[in-house]
Amino acid sequence: MTIKDFLTHSVEGYLFKDLKNMGQIQPPPPEDKGAAGYPMLMSALAGMELLGYLLMPNDDLFDGTGRSDNAYFSNYWNHYFAAEEPKYKGLSETFRSLIRNGLAHTFLTKHGIVVTKGTNRKIIVNATQKELHVDASVFCQELVDSYTRYVRPIVDGTATGAATTPERMQMKLDSVEAEYAKKSKNLFDTLAKTKAKFNDITPSMAQNTSYHPPEINTAMNVSASFSSQPMSRIIVSSVFTAQTEPVIFKKQKPKKNSDERK
Repeated sequence: MTIKDFLTHSVEGYLFKDLKNMGQIQPPPPEDKGAAGYPMLMSALAGMELLGYLLMPNDDLFDGTGRSDNAYFSNYWNHYFAAEEPKYKGLSETFRSLIRNGLAHTFLTKHGIVVTKGTNRKIIVNATQKELHVDASVFCQELVDSYTRYVRPIVDGTATGAATTPERMQMKLDSVEAEYAKKSKNLFDTLAKTKAKFNDITPSMAQNTSYHPPEINTAMNVSASFSSQPMSRIIVSSVFTAQTEPVIFKKQKPKKNSDERK
């Protein structure tokens, strides 16, 4: 898959449209929980880490051990995200350690983090009271804005003074795919050696649930071809129809039932 197709399909498609749809979630009154503020931040911060690796200004292969994750995250945060929104300068480690890591591993932020949604407020940092307030919708829109201004132009050939090239980004995407393919193969090879006979289980599941693998029409628009499939996401290595929606979050009036967690 080309880097341009990947960004269109997986970043602008799945990631940004997931964020857009989660941004529209509002729990019915009087419920004040479940507005998806945590999942929005978790997805956005994971996307930053991926983009950070693809944009690294070197020829290093993808480090699947996790030891370089902070470098990948910091690269996007410092050189792209904070470039668009200077108020985030110096907060890379704070967001990664107190928000990203907590949500990814335990679905909990660390102490002092207040996540809201629908307030339209920019980030608030109170070092005296040791609190950081972040509106999930505002944060995700700022991610989209930074991508639209600094990242997409690189692969479109319209960027000036970029720290990397489309060719290097392609090499890094290929490296990620190769690393994940290797890990997947190794794990499934291990499963095949266990006592559980997965090949025998699959037919019985199909018989009991009347399940039939979906047919994928790769000539269709990507968003349409996956819209009704009850499966994990499938990446089709064909040419995808370009989809551009650079602005995905409309400003909302502050709501009393905004999703706030301390």
